Amino acid sequence: MREFELPAEMLRRTGQMDALGGRIVLAVLDGDRDTLAEVLNQLSTWDRDHGGWPYHRAPFKMAYRTAAGHASTFLRLAEEKGLSTVDTALDRPRALVEQYAPDSYREQALAHLSAWDRVVEPDVAAVVAVAAVAAALASQKALFPSQEQAKLTLVRQIRRAESESIGSPPQERTDVGDDEAVAFLDELLGGDAGLPHSPSRWGLWEIDMVAAVKRHLLETPASATSAAQRDDLRRRIVAILESAAADLKSRNEAKAAKVRPGGQRTQPKKRKPRKGR
Repeated sequence: MREFELPAEMLRRTGQMDALGGRIVLAVLDGDRDTLAEVLNQLSTWDRDHGGWPYHRAPFKMAYRTAAGHASTFLRLAEEKGLSTVDTALDRPRALVEQYAPDSYREQALAHLSAWDRVVEPDVAAVVAVAAVAAALASQKALFPSQEQAKLTLVRQIRRAESESIGSPPQERTDVGDDEAVAFLDELLGGDAGLPHSPSRWGLWEIDMVAAVKRHLLETPASATSAAQRDDLRRRIVAILESAAADLKSRNEAKAAKVRPGGQRTQPKKRKPRKGR
């Protein structure tokens, strides 16, 4: 019996809508206003640019479902870890919409926030709203200590959807290995980055650096990376290093505050035993 197959155009559109939904979440999580506007434009004009969509109802439902799926996954993970989830006032998602959403979608996206997971026939603004909820959850370091790793996971899912949309066989879908990423990281830094040989010994900042490089290589091979892209990626790596150094300094200062000026660690006072009556 022959398996049912979706028409090629429908398969392509489904994959692209899935990918665009993920890219909208990623753009909000990155705090990249320009990329968000560009991806929203791709979403809103996709059907016009690709011969129309025969089903006139809810043309943006697939992108909405993808973003809502990410939000629901992050929400479940947060609840399992006992972390704070989306507050009733939706302050963090609201701030993200106000800061990054294009003017043409901002007010409508804010209106969608109160029922972000219950939009029946979503428009582009509804996708923005639910993406802001997903990004607000994913930005919690208690949920994702490695923010770059969280973004890399999103990019992997996006690339998988894009690959499926053009019918690429599974064996052609590539990932980036640790060795390849570390080699490119060494090249970017002009020498040995000094990472431990085993990834199990990497610190959080090392995981972040490698994840940032992998994310780039998933989108652009090393051989096709321009000088400007190398500079951008190098700046991202330096920012990770600076953040790690600042965090280490803060923790060392906190430890030092518990030590007396003479170098002796403050000890709790011993209680004297009560005398018997």
